[in-house]
Amino acid sequence: VDLDYNPDHVLIDDAHATGNPSAIWALRQAMRTFSLSQSTFALNFMLRFAIHLVGDIHQPLHAVRGVFNDTRFGDLPRGDLGGNLLRIKSPWKSLTNLHLLWDAAGGLYLDEWPRVPPVELSENASALLREFPRKSLEELNDSDMDCFPTRDCGSVFKRWVLHVHRLAVKDAYRGVRIDETVSDAYIQKVREVSRRQLAVAGYRLADLLMVVIPFLQISSDESSLTNRPWNLRKSLTAGLEMQQALLFVCVLQFLLLFSLAVMVCKRRLVKVTGERESPLLDEASTS
Repeated sequence: VDLDYNPDHVLIDDAHATGNPSAIWALRQAMRTFSLSQSTFALNFMLRFAIHLVGDIHQPLHAVRGVFNDTRFGDLPRGDLGGNLLRIKSPWKSLTNLHLLWDAAGGLYLDEWPRVPPVELSENASALLREFPRKSLEELNDSDMDCFPTRDCGSVFKRWVLHVHRLAVKDAYRGVRIDETVSDAYIQKVREVSRRQLAVAGYRLADLLMVVIPFLQISSDESSLTNRPWNLRKSLTAGLEMQQALLFVCVLQFLLLFSLAVMVCKRRLVKVTGERESPLLDEASTS
């Protein structure tokens, strides 16, 4: 989501940030698919998108496009691609620009999954739960997913992204200059913000899946959607274990960023079967 950060007041067009395509648009389409589609493929396809995007949008440099014309970052009237064009020097050879440094949470997550042992990921998720209990995160709203399934959740996702954008402006672009070595203080700030964002993303992903999972169980009665179970929240008794598992998933989001970027660029969409057809995947959707 390329919300602009334009401290030098460069003349730009900022209408692109939340439309089609954007993470907000894709998450809206995913939620519509979960509530209405009877296509097994569509539900699975959009579930993968939603899990990835909920984690992705909580990385501050995934919610910003820095536009500059100054001595700190140079002349970038078309944007810095979320920090990808801002070269830095860091203690890690692989982290050569600002975006990569934040992708790796300031060097905390350098190995790509699946090379990280599952037990290590589980311990990391447990540590995040202990460090950031839900009540300590004031930006969380227990009623966020009340929008599903009867209302458009776009305003909720936009609010999430705007908060992350403010973090990028406040924390990502301050205390750093192009082509210079990042300070220990800056790296520590990246780590603190990233760990907190992992926890926020994990709780929000848990909330989303709590309301979505019942709709993924397609009824054998094709004439109606009313046979889908609606009371998963009442039936789940292992809430803490659920949240830990979902924090585990969000940790994977950071570790997968490098490999996913390459995969997205190399792979092309294959021809679809009739099962994939869904009005919710139609780019001509009016929403």
